[in-house]
Order: sequence, then C-alpha cells, then structure tokens
Amino acid sequence: MAIVSGATFWGGEGIINFQISYIVNGVPYLKIDGNIVRIGDWASAIYGGSTPASPGTHNVCVYDNSTGESLYCANIVVQETIAPPPLPPLPPPPTPCDILSVVFNTRIDPGYDTLPSDTVRFEINYNCEGVPYLSVDGIPTKIGDYHGYGVYQGTIVLSPGNHNICVYDPIDGSTHLCKSIYLAEPTTGSLLVQSSPSGATIYLDYINTNKLTPHTFTGLSPGIHKIGLQLAGYQAMAGDENVIAGQTVDTGIVTMPPVAAPSYGNLEVNSIPTGANISIDNINTGYVTPHTFINLLGGKHYLELSLANYQTLGQDVNITPNQTTTISIMLQLLPCTPNWQCEPGQTGYEIDGCGNRRANPACVYREAVLASCQWPL
Repeated sequence: MAIVSGATFWGGEGIINFQISYIVNGVPYLKIDGNIVRIGDWASAIYGGSTPASPGTHNVCVYDNSTGESLYCANIVVQETIAPPPLPPLPPPPTPCDILSVVFNTRIDPGYDTLPSDTVRFEINYNCEGVPYLSVDGIPTKIGDYHGYGVYQGTIVLSPGNHNICVYDPIDGSTHLCKSIYLAEPTTGSLLVQSSPSGATIYLDYINTNKLTPHTFTGLSPGIHKIGLQLAGYQAMAGDENVIAGQTVDTGIVTMPPVAAPSYGNLEVNSIPTGANISIDNINTGYVTPHTFINLLGGKHYLELSLANYQTLGQDVNITPNQTTTISIMLQLLPCTPNWQCEPGQTGYEIDGCGNRRANPACVYREAVLASCQWPL
C-alpha cells in the first residue's frame, strides 16, 4: 500500500506533468481519463514525471495500487504542441575585401606636424563584409576605429627606423597597397599636466600658456621644465618635471588645497597710563589708548605702545575670528638720573627731571633774583 500525502498536476504542450509525495509501501500509479498508467521515476518517497497526452481537458487521479482507490483528482488542460519557427537561411560566405584607397601620414607630412614623432596615421576605404587589418612588418594588426561601413582609420605607434605597412585582408589573407615608412629618433617629448580640481591655468617655464588642466604639451625639449598651476580659490602649486625625448611624462593628478576664506575679529587695547600711541604690525595707527580696532584680520599680529618718558613695549597678539581680544599693558618709566632744578614761577619747589618734586625755600629767592635782572639793550 502507498499512503499518498500530496499530489500536483499541470499541463503543457502535448504532455501532463505530475509529482506525488507518498509514504513508502508500494508505489502509487496514475489514472488518466480512467485508465491506469504507471510512468515516471520514484525515489525517496517522491514519484514524478510526465506523459504524452492529446490536446484538450483530461481527468487525472492518483491511484493506490493496493486498495484501488483514486485520490487527489484534477482536470488538466493540455495545449496543442506548437512547432518552432524555421531557422533563417545561412548568409552567403564573405567575399574578399575590395580596397578602394589607403592613406598613410607621419609627422613629416604637410598638415600633420602635430602628430607625435613615433606615430603613423592611416585611413583605409574599402568595400567588403569584413574589416581590413593592417600588416606591420609582416604582423597582422587590428587597430583604430571603424567609421561606418567602408572607412577604417586610426594611428600606429612605431619604434624609430624603417617599417613596411600593408593592408591585410582578413578573409583571404592577402596583403597589398604597401608603403615603407622611416621614423627618425625622437628629439622632443610630451608632458601631460593634470590637477584636482581640473580647470587650473598652466604656467610652463614661468610663461602663461593659456591652457587649462588637463592638457598635454607636445614638442617640448628634453630636460627640466618649470610647471605652475593657478586656480581661483585654491592654493597655487609649482614643481619641476623632466621631459624625456620620445615619451609622454605624466605629472600625475596634482591636488590643489582650497584657500580658507579670510576671517576677522576685534582688538581692544588699554594701557596704564593712558594716551600711549598704538602701532600694529610696525604701522602707526594714529590712535592712542584706550582704543578698540574693528575687523582686524584674524591670526597673529605685533602690537607696540609708546609714550614719552616711558619705555616702548611690544608683544604678539592673536586675533580670534568673530571675537574681541582685550590687551592691557602697564607701561614702565624710563630710567632717570636726578638733576634737581628750581621749578619756574617762584613756587618754592624744585624738580629733578624724573618726575620728582620737593620743597626748597631757596628756590623762591633764586627765582626772584632772576626775575629782577634787566639786561641792557
């Protein structure tokens, strides 16, 4: 007996597919339109397969081979088998290329002086289903671009010396329309200048080339060349590059750091005593203490205060952007040697020139004598 635990039926083109899960003790059969059918494969308690059937609707059931009971019945629609479309006819075999014209140009040809010294430019006009190659010194080479049907053009990089270049037909293997080309040893080199960001103005040997990165300079003499880059909002860059004949030297991508936008702050300057002249960065501002300066460039500055009979004092100050920095300075008197003299005006005091004053009755008599003196005219 086979105890059926599940069954699935589905139709296709001319077939009925089935899969039955069962507990092993015998193998279940199928009934199709009442007819017992034993088909398909069974393994590991799964019985599945397919059987041919005519187009239309069929009644399919699981048949227990021990009890004869039909289980899990379903009506399955079988579609008519559709024949595949016929294959398209094979294309005719390709014919050999009909080469219409071939042009080779080098740096020494008129109008092609911008070509590198090691480069040959070619253009082939042809009429065939395949694409012609080039044969360089007997070696077939497929290079360049194909511009629509019938035009094949590009460039070849060759070493200095004599070379034989021919058109090579890939269909029949023939070569024709050959040309001998001589390339001299290169005497100049090229230089590729790049930057991040791009669009920087390029200076070559201190001269503005009016070229922007990225750009390749050709025809440069071998040796060291000075390179400069400038771009608004970014730090200017400079360096040396060694140009080699016959080669393109790449500077690599030169990173240009952005320049930070200027920031400003305020500076309040005080002194004891007041009235000291203020200089900033060795420039006399025309102001005296106390005074507050507005919108000074942020960063380090040199502050200097000067006042008669006092020592001139200077120090570095750091202006913090968007803030007011306050500086207070105690000025020191200049060293002084006392030289006591009577104070003018018969005050009875004398002064020493160092800011000191003291009483001296003798100064009243001396000033009175001096005041009474009359010099003859």
